[in-house]
Order: sequence, then structure tokens, then C-alpha cells
Amino acid sequence: MIGFGMFLLFDRVTFNSRIINRIAQSAFAVYSITDYATSKELPWSQLFNLKNLYQQPFAILRILSILLAIYAACTLLDFIRQALFAANHRLAT
Repeated sequence: MIGFGMFLLFDRVTFNSRIINRIAQSAFAVYSITDYATSKELPWSQLFNLKNLYQQPFAILRILSILLAIYAACTLLDFIRQALFAANHRLAT
């Protein structure tokens, strides 16, 4: 019931932001990159070993910052991809 009420509340709200829209366009690319089998295992087994992070102070903040950094890196990769495709389209026409 609460979810349905929130859906109705935000269904009527209009919000336009170029920055938010650009990041939202890259959400599927971030999902695609992070769902790839190699990218699922590499960061968590070699770069960021969670077993070591659990024992450190502020573990949740560190894990959240790692997640945000991975999301930002994937979004940056998608922005680069979009720029390359736009440049290729301009050269082709």
C-alpha cells in the first residue's frame, strides 16, 4: 500500500534535470557492464576483497564509496561510448 501511494505521489511530480537525465541514460549500461561475468568477479575477488573490508572501521561507508566509484566509472565509460558513437555518426554524414 505504501509503495502504491508513493507511486501515485511521484507520478504527478515533474522534474527535469539534464544531469539526472544523462546519468539515467547510462543506468542500463552500468547494469550491462556490472552484470558481465568477468566484471562480476574481478572487482570483488582481486581489487576489493570484502573479507578484508568487513573487519575495518567504517566498513559500510567504504563499501558504499566503492560501489559509487564503480557506478561512476561505468557511467564515465558509457559517456565515452556515447561520444564515440556521436563522433562516428557526424563523420559518416
